[in-house]
Amino acid sequence: MTHPWNLKDLPRTVLAVLFIALMIVASFWIISPFIPALIWSTLIVVATWPLMLKVQRRLWGKRSLAVIVMTLALLLVVIVPLALAAMALIANADELGEKVTLLAHAKLPGPPEWVERGHIKHERQRIDRYLELLGN
Repeated sequence: MTHPWNLKDLPRTVLAVLFIALMIVASFWIISPFIPALIWSTLIVVATWPLMLKVQRRLWGKRSLAVIVMTLALLLVVIVPLALAAMALIANADELGEKVTLLAHAKLPGPPEWVERGHIKHERQRIDRYLELLGN
């Protein structure tokens, strides 16, 4: 009786399957930093696809012109607000620096009275630990 597969081919088959699995894992490892960008780009394309088709109809049915217009429009939608935010941060940098130094020296207030009157033993221990961390 003959087997459908030869036992001499078993190590070769197992090694081939392991190699393919290793290549799949390595591919996902290499692609993993780009997955968030791929998800966002897919979301943007799906959300703006109907608008892109309308722009294409207005531009004599030319897909390339519609893609250029949509790319420029989306760049403006993203870049202009970021530029305005950066300019606002630069204009108020001195005030922001002061607030950051004030925040660095700020202390947390103690717990309110109703928390300090805790009736559970474990709760009292947590309050004491919190006050100890605050330095009170």
